[in-house]
Amino acid sequence: HAAAVFACRLPRCMGTFPPFRPAAQVSHASLQMARPLLVLILFVMIDEVSGADAKLLAKLASLEALFQSQQQLLQQQQKDIQTFRENEKTRQLLTNPNLAPSILASGPSIRPYTAQENAEGALTSMWLLFMGVIVLLVQAGLAM
Repeated sequence: HAAAVFACRLPRCMGTFPPFRPAAQVSHASLQMARPLLVLILFVMIDEVSGADAKLLAKLASLEALFQSQQQLLQQQQKDIQTFRENEKTRQLLTNPNLAPSILASGPSIRPYTAQENAEGALTSMWLLFMGVIVLLVQAGLAM
C-alpha cells in the first residue's frame, strides 16, 4: 500500500489524508485532554535538560582538570628548557678544534671527529668504491 501511495500523483494522494482543521475549530475538550500530555512533555524536556547539564558539568570538570595538568606539565617543560639553555653556555663538544682528529680521541694532542667530518669521510669512501667498480666494468668492457 505504501508503494501505491508514493507512486500516485499528488492531487489524488491529497484526498487520502484527513482534512486540515484551523485552530479556531479545535474544541475546548480536546485542549483539556492535551494539557496533561503537554505537562508531561514539559517535565520530560526539563529532566533531559537537567541531565544534559549534569553531563556537561562533569565533562567541564574533567576538561578543567586536564587543562590544569597540561599547564603544570608546560611549566615543568619550560623550566627544563631554561635549565638546558643555561647549561648550553658551558657545554663544548670540541676542546680545541686546532688538534688533529682521531678515531681514538684519547690523547692530549688529538680530538674526536665531528659529525660533519664523519659524514665527509663516509661519502669519500663510498665515492672511491663506486668509481673503483666503474673502472672495473670499463676494463672488462675493453677486454671484450
